[in-house]
Amino acid sequence: MKTFMYIIVFTILYSTIAQCQVEPGRNQQNFSISQVTMRVLDKETFKPVNAKIFIVSQKQENTVVPIFEDKIYKFKIPVTDTTTFSIYAKGYETLTESILASEINGIEAFYLTPKTNDTTELDGKLNINNVSEMSHPILRDDITSVLYFKQSSTNLSPRSKQELERVLDFTSRNEILRIELAGHTDNLGDAERNMELSVDRASVVRQYLMANNISPARIRNKAYGSTRPAAPNDSERNRRFNRRVVIRMAADN
Repeated sequence: MKTFMYIIVFTILYSTIAQCQVEPGRNQQNFSISQVTMRVLDKETFKPVNAKIFIVSQKQENTVVPIFEDKIYKFKIPVTDTTTFSIYAKGYETLTESILASEINGIEAFYLTPKTNDTTELDGKLNINNVSEMSHPILRDDITSVLYFKQSSTNLSPRSKQELERVLDFTSRNEILRIELAGHTDNLGDAERNMELSVDRASVVRQYLMANNISPARIRNKAYGSTRPAAPNDSERNRRFNRRVVIRMAADN
């Protein structure tokens, strides 16, 4: 159970054979299979938050019933459907976000906004130091973010542009953090070209950060081409998870 205080993992199964049921009588639709890791983070500190997530399908006839099994939650929705995630956590504003199933990334991060009128108590007394410490990241742990790209391109997906803006804001406020950018591709095409593309993807992110006053001395680039896939390259959806730049932020030792 302690694991779920830090990371909440779902497996989204788009298959006609799944262990969660959909309202009978509707037309069958095309499905694919993929696994999605979902994290809930504090918007200000990027700290993991212990939260509850409720999943609702946009279409009433597509009732989503998550099943907890093998330490993960499993559910299925049609690729053409929109899923609404409602996220609740003590001390945070409720977050509701709707995502088209076909646009869900391999790693999804949801950011909760702390309630401004909350206070932190320790042994029944207000602890001002503890409240102050909550505004700082856990610097002893690495902080990661993942950006996804369009096929054979250095163009970010629209939702990854928002993620990059959050990373910029966070790294601007925490100058102690060093940033590692690791570029990746799927396995389509020439391996040498894929390596070059992974270099270019990391470089695009680096240029964006530098253009917004992040010192180049804080940034290190790496490139792996298609050698370190995050998902099997056996379907277009899974290959989309491999077209990425992984951002690792850590305190300078």
